Amino acid sequence: IVLQTARLEHTAPIIGIILVALGQLRIDQAIGIADKHEFLRVRLLMRARNTLRRALAIQVLDAETRVEGQLALAHVMLLEGNIEAACQHALQVLKTTHQLELTWLVPHTQCLLGNISAALGRYEQAEQYFILARDGFHTYGMRLAYGRALQFYGKFLQQRDISGGKIYQQGQAYLQEACEIFRECDAKRELQRLEQILGSASDDSTQKIVVEHQSEFSPVS
Repeated sequence: IVLQTARLEHTAPIIGIILVALGQLRIDQAIGIADKHEFLRVRLLMRARNTLRRALAIQVLDAETRVEGQLALAHVMLLEGNIEAACQHALQVLKTTHQLELTWLVPHTQCLLGNISAALGRYEQAEQYFILARDGFHTYGMRLAYGRALQFYGKFLQQRDISGGKIYQQGQAYLQEACEIFRECDAKRELQRLEQILGSASDDSTQKIVVEHQSEFSPVS
């Protein structure tokens, strides 16, 4: 029994890491599902949520992986439409990242909170979070994550200024910069999604503020 316990304590953290990564993968898969396949999207999000909860139930999970799992779970809540719950969960994650000095996870959490705040109609707060995330990724040299933050912030600005004014143009500039970063990083999936956004920019005036995520908030530099 002692030997089995020792083996479990040794392998459980690895299993937790795998489960968190799997949960993040399922989130990304759900985001890529077209609207006409909503049932599949819902199913993937449910599987992601269950997988992440299994990971978080592991007692010996290391602190960093646990925070990543909690952040991904907040993302699932947002995508499932549980926006208030996602907000509270993400705020707790942000507090934890500061307490544990997981500085590289702070901008990821702030970026998610930017999208959550936008979905709640808290636009000034959303912009503050997007700016903090953008600057944080830039400071830590997280090039790909920086590009993703520019994409979300740029899209947010365009949806806030549907008249096509100065703010809209600033958003467009951020999207173009993000596009260049994705090309540099050979991030084909992100580039394809962003090119779709740029291609449909003329239709933005008829759209509501929405949240598109991927593994964009998955902690990948």
